[in-house]
Amino acid sequence: MTIKETVWHPDTCTNPSCIMVYSWDTDLPDNLRVHTFVRADRICSVHQSLLTESLAYTTALGDNQRKNKVDGLLRDNITSIVDTALDGTKTYKNGISFNWSFSGDGANRVLTVSISGANLTNNQKNTIQNLADTLFGVGKVIVS
Repeated sequence: MTIKETVWHPDTCTNPSCIMVYSWDTDLPDNLRVHTFVRADRICSVHQSLLTESLAYTTALGDNQRKNKVDGLLRDNITSIVDTALDGTKTYKNGISFNWSFSGDGANRVLTVSISGANLTNNQKNTIQNLADTLFGVGKVIVS
């Protein structure tokens, strides 16, 4: 068992961003790894209202995972905006970008997402919105 500490700068935090440290066992395969909060070296203004550093970490992690999962929902469900490599990796076509922003503070942040460089139909937006609502709850993600 080899425990490693990782310094993480969540891209979903305000500037200056949170700086979190978590540990994990390098001997475990990815699907069995557990990341354990160690400490926060800095907490951004968005997460300062939370009661503990551990809660700030958990909230920042949730924000980051929500953004990444919605990005994945778009790549997996709107095939017209992605190129798929031979290994199955999906990347946005040239000129198409995934845009995101958060509003609110603490545990009540709302993620707003959009695509630039392509026009999604209302049906496509509704598909992603419904999937996000099912995954995260109504009001946690806005597809615009």
